[in-house]
Amino acid sequence: MDVELGKLQSSGDPDKVAKMQILLAKFTDEQVSRRRLLTSITGSAKISVPMTIVVSGIGKMFVGELIETARMVMSERKEHRQRCRVLVSWVMK
Repeated sequence: MDVELGKLQSSGDPDKVAKMQILLAKFTDEQVSRRRLLTSITGSAKISVPMTIVVSGIGKMFVGELIETARMVMSERKEHRQRCRVLVSWVMK
């Protein structure tokens, strides 16, 4: 796994840096991609635990709104559960 460790903010603690290198080396491609996305959004290479909690919360709110919109579409059309309604609710936003 090729992770750009030079862009990570160094704490100066060699043990902490070594642990971070081991952790990042075990990331899957998807995890690295999510980390890069979060880094590009925030503009900071340092990603704190509170920041990940906030981003997770925003994601959950988005999915919740998406599901509620899909339920409204199903209700308006008097349909039962269908997976495509989630896609329809996304397009309607």
